[in-house]
Amino acid sequence: MKGLKGVTWARLALILLVVICLVPALVTAGCGLSEAQKHYNAGVELHERGKFQEALAEYTQAIELDPTHAKAYGNRGVIFARQGDQDKALADFNRAIELSPKLASTYTNRGNLYLQKGELQNALDDLNQAIDLDSEDAKVYTIRGALYAGVGEFDKALADLGRAVELDPSFAEAYVTRGMIYGERDDFDEALADYGRAIELNPSYATAYFQRGGVYGRMGNLSEASLDFTRAIALNPSFVEAYLMRGVMYAEQGKEAKAIEDLQRVVELEPGSDMADLAKEILAELTR
Repeated sequence: MKGLKGVTWARLALILLVVICLVPALVTAGCGLSEAQKHYNAGVELHERGKFQEALAEYTQAIELDPTHAKAYGNRGVIFARQGDQDKALADFNRAIELSPKLASTYTNRGNLYLQKGELQNALDDLNQAIDLDSEDAKVYTIRGALYAGVGEFDKALADLGRAVELDPSFAEAYVTRGMIYGERDDFDEALADYGRAIELNPSYATAYFQRGGVYGRMGNLSEASLDFTRAIALNPSFVEAYLMRGVMYAEQGKEAKAIEDLQRVVELEPGSDMADLAKEILAELTR
């Protein structure tokens, strides 16, 4: 096999990321609901079923009927963020907070959005505010833990993630995020344990398989790594990062034809991206 001189785990680690889902506010119960509230509740039900475009329409209708409906703005912002429209998401989160400054979930979601945008101080401010308003929400500790990990404050990150697991032992995202930190510290046994727990809780959690595959790869267990990346792809056939990582594993195992197929798939799925550029670099080394 031709050596992959330019490919290191330090570079590949840039794509071993945890994405924590934004969380909508829940249905409001009660008798004699307004028309706006009925549309809002319908939006929440559609949102929870994964019918995001239909939910978006319901939230918008609720806002048109009641421009002071903070939760409708907050939940619509969640969908905009999911769709990648960060400007619209931020505008909705800002409006929701203006209308209801004590709604902890909106600070959590805006903080997560700031984290994705790389505005770390804004993110930290919002997450701290969310915790001040609701100190029993595992999700906000998980997101803040991811932020701390991103700036290298691993002790703070582990403390937050330990608190998240304590508050909600069934929250798989907390285990995955903590597993990422253990992996960064080369504490592979702890990382594997956390990823394994996340998979027990949610066997369809593609990111958990992906992250565990990354640890196996760093340990030199290329066959197990390949299997986990394959599981991630089976659950999410558009998981471009998993194709890239599996392609690298195949290349390291001398399975060049399979490696080339995976790397070409990366270029097809995300042409012009950094991952596509890395895939092309590896392809050039394989076919040299």
